[in-house]
Amino acid sequence: MQGPSHFELRRWIAVTIVAETLGFAAAMGLGRGIYALLGGEPPEAAGVLFVVGLSALAGVIEGACLGAGQWRVLRSVVSGVKPGAWIAATATGGALAWILGMSAGPHVPSPLPAPWIGALALVLSGLVLGAVLGGAQAIVLHRRSGPSGRWVVANAIGWMPGLLCVYLGLTLVPQGPLTAGGFVILGLGGAAMAVSPALATGLVLRAFLTARRGP
Repeated sequence: MQGPSHFELRRWIAVTIVAETLGFAAAMGLGRGIYALLGGEPPEAAGVLFVVGLSALAGVIEGACLGAGQWRVLRSVVSGVKPGAWIAATATGGALAWILGMSAGPHVPSPLPAPWIGALALVLSGLVLGAVLGGAQAIVLHRRSGPSGRWVVANAIGWMPGLLCVYLGLTLVPQGPLTAGGFVILGLGGAAMAVSPALATGLVLRAFLTARRGP
């Protein structure tokens, strides 16, 4: 097994960014496609179910991609983590995070009193949604004596600036049918969003491996 090194940390960050880029672009692309195909959100209760269902689907897609990429590096750090368990946990956490995030959207006043309030709301949302995603993954880590508590904290902190970055990217995507340029912007937004959580969780894994090896 490889010991902790800058190479290992860089590999974790790179894999996480690539996986999140693909997952986020695929999830957003599919979501916007379904939305356009149906001509918008259905009214009343049907609209609520539509948002929940579409959010869950997007979260599963994004989470599955992220989990599949992360597992390729995680397996060399935390022994015994099965790919199915890690991918399922990440997909579940992703679905829950998407549902919470999208369900809260209609309750945000528009326009906001000040831009900084919107930025603060996004950062705090990242704290909550990152903890949800990290909590789902931490269940798998806990079963394998991995760094479960620190993992939740790292995800919560990491996704705070991440969510702000992706929102700024989404404002650049043109309305209407999604073009190739729109997909590129979504991918770049996903990549920017993944940098801080990739670094935060990567540092946790490196510290865990260092402590396990001992002095």
